[in-house]
Amino acid sequence: MKNKFEKEVESAFSGIDGIKRAKAPDWFYTKLEAKMLRQANPSKGYWENVSAWLTRPAVVLAGLFLILFLNATVLYLKPSSTNDSVATASEQTASDEYKQVSATLFDYETIKP
Repeated sequence: MKNKFEKEVESAFSGIDGIKRAKAPDWFYTKLEAKMLRQANPSKGYWENVSAWLTRPAVVLAGLFLILFLNATVLYLKPSSTNDSVATASEQTASDEYKQVSATLFDYETIKP
């Protein structure tokens, strides 16, 4: 009985003879340290998370291209008119009415002593 048990123990130990120490993947310790620091200091607020997300290069480039695309679209779709200085009759009357109303608001009677 003891002999059988010793054989099993020997076979188990012989199976681990070729085992070498496992090597950690690249940047493992850096990532582990960063994770431990995040867990130790969970004081990041909402705006810190938003600003961290907005400052990522992919988000910044996407925003920049979106703004440039919208600017190009507005310039391309802008209606071209040959006579910009000539206003239509309805625009002119609306402008005249506005000038009259706003002028009467600031007209104060000058009282001479």
